Amino acid sequence: MYLQSLELQGFKSFPDKIKLHFDKGLTAVVGPNGSGKSNIGDAVRWVLGEQSTKTLRGNKMEDVIFSGTKTRKAMGFAAVTLEINNETGELGDAYGAVVSVTRKLYRSGDSEYRINGKNVRLKDVTELFMDTGMGRDGYAIIGQGRIAEIVSAKSTDRRDIFEEAAGVSKFRYKKQEAQRKLDAAQENLVRLQDIVMELESRVEPLRQQAEKAKQYVELAGEQKQLEVSLWVRRLTALREKLTGLSDGYLQAQAEYQNAEREIQRTDAQVQEGYRRMQESTLKMEEIRQKIQQAENKLKQREMVLSQRQEEIQRKKMEAEAVKENLEAQLVIVDKKKEELDKLQQQEIEKLETISGLSAEEAKERLVESLKEEAKTQAQSFINDIMDDAKLTASKEAKRIVIQSIQRVATETAIENSVTVFHIESDEIKGRIIGREGRNIRALEAATGVEIVVDDTPEAIVLSAFDPVRREIARLALHQLVTDGRIHPARIEEVVAKVRKQVEEEIIETGKRTTIDLGIHGLHPELIRIIGKMKYRSSYGQNLLQHARETANLCAVMASELGLNPKKAKRAGLLHDIGKVPDEEPELPHALLGMKLAEKYKEKPDICNAIGAHHDETEMTSLLAPIVQVCDAISGARPGARREIVEAYIKRLNDLEQLAMSYPGVTKTYAIQAGRELRVIVGADKIDDKQTESLSGEIAKKIQDEMTYPGQVKITVIRETRAVSFAK
Repeated sequence: MYLQSLELQGFKSFPDKIKLHFDKGLTAVVGPNGSGKSNIGDAVRWVLGEQSTKTLRGNKMEDVIFSGTKTRKAMGFAAVTLEINNETGELGDAYGAVVSVTRKLYRSGDSEYRINGKNVRLKDVTELFMDTGMGRDGYAIIGQGRIAEIVSAKSTDRRDIFEEAAGVSKFRYKKQEAQRKLDAAQENLVRLQDIVMELESRVEPLRQQAEKAKQYVELAGEQKQLEVSLWVRRLTALREKLTGLSDGYLQAQAEYQNAEREIQRTDAQVQEGYRRMQESTLKMEEIRQKIQQAENKLKQREMVLSQRQEEIQRKKMEAEAVKENLEAQLVIVDKKKEELDKLQQQEIEKLETISGLSAEEAKERLVESLKEEAKTQAQSFINDIMDDAKLTASKEAKRIVIQSIQRVATETAIENSVTVFHIESDEIKGRIIGREGRNIRALEAATGVEIVVDDTPEAIVLSAFDPVRREIARLALHQLVTDGRIHPARIEEVVAKVRKQVEEEIIETGKRTTIDLGIHGLHPELIRIIGKMKYRSSYGQNLLQHARETANLCAVMASELGLNPKKAKRAGLLHDIGKVPDEEPELPHALLGMKLAEKYKEKPDICNAIGAHHDETEMTSLLAPIVQVCDAISGARPGARREIVEAYIKRLNDLEQLAMSYPGVTKTYAIQAGRELRVIVGADKIDDKQTESLSGEIAKKIQDEMTYPGQVKITVIRETRAVSFAK
């Protein structure tokens, strides 16, 4: 194992990229004072993880970045790459024959470490070189003034030197790490025991509450039966009273004819009868008041029945007693009425004359009044009961919904159609554009993304309605700028490689999502579809974020309702898979998602919940309304969605699909917010003359079939390539 090369850029006195190569023998670096000899040793210590600014001869870590001169402006970053020959395998066979360690620091304070091009932590770099003598704390690199430090070191410090050289440091480090993890596991165990004890203490109160709820349901049923029986009895009494009044009326009508002749004989008897009638009316009013008082007592007893079940029988007996008393009073009233009928009949004619109503009309009005009064009282009582039940149910439903939202509500991020790509300096903009714009045209053609290079300092705007295209363009630009080789052939190569990386990232995102939510046993194709949600938005809301939020809401709401929270979470996560299919059939996304779930062997209740969350099919399980409600909650919160974004994306998709329907077309890209459509055709399928006619046909079809603002420019691109190999 030996140092093979050292590459510096932007580190202290090295603004330009420089690479130093070292052989197995002795390599000497000479030069006058201030030429940067010590900076080479500092660079080696810095890339291996040195964090002491005093050791690096500075006040803060940003001092290692080239600060500029009168003729050269300052750099925005410092990067050092150290290559070590590992043919002997001392660093492990997994790293290969050459181990590359890179450290990069930006002026913003952001930094990154890489081993063989892969991002790692400082801890990984330290562990790699531990016990090799080359680490940050090793003495393979001895800077200025370090000899005296080693000679005059304390016994404990010299012990560290020997442990590092003998290979003991790694084992001591691993022992400390193991002890730390053991302590953390012990603390977690104590916390788990506390949680178990808390849950056990809550079992008995919950059981008691369940018994009380069961008793309440039984008492409520008995209360309802008693109320119905009571109203039946009251209606029966009123009906009997009405019958008695009708019989009295018939008898009074017969006596009226006799009384008429009696009235004609003496007016004095009429006056006396009128006085007696008033007295009887007063007595009837007193009786009516007694009846009203009895009814009030019955209402009070009905309210007590709902509170105390043990008093039901006693109150029933009281109601029977009151009923008998009323019936007895009604009998007395009837007797007294019979006595007064003769006198009352004498006044009927006079009253009819005064009131202008006949006896039949008065009877009908009395009967109707009694009927309406009974109906009004019954309906009022029923309405009170119904309002109370609705209020209780509404409060419970609101409690469950509010608790679910409070537990899983997240910040809502609206996706836009542009991405800002930051660059280190404006000099790179010219390299990205290329000679006569060939590089930027090649990048736009390969990715389908509009690249806007304007006067904005250190930034390039990537514009496209498809998030996948924007991500591919961003990653490709990052690799091209980092590599420094920017030309059309390299651009196509990098874009193809990045497209494959994005596909792998989609699968990895799906796996991470299912693991985070605790969902297992999903078909690999469903996992890939879930990963695709990351690069899809619905009304401006990220689809994966919406699906995760809906899944958590479903789990909480199912737990509150006593259902299976795992099934609910699974259905909530999969409810919008119909929005990201590989093909675009003419089906609603809910039905398409249900068919996909059935295809990949999901359970029937989960499939039904997916298909019914927009009422596209009939709900057959309790999971379906839960998913429907949680989907609405996630999308209905303020700021979660924007209708205009969805309409914009649909219009651009329709524009691309319209051009793809023509034969010979291989790719279509809608750019500049839909104001330009680029159509790439196969050179072997369409000639130059046909491209002109194809452009006109597409333009005419867009005019006839689509609605759009302004005008749309159609550009048909036909390219012929001839490739040969010299052997």
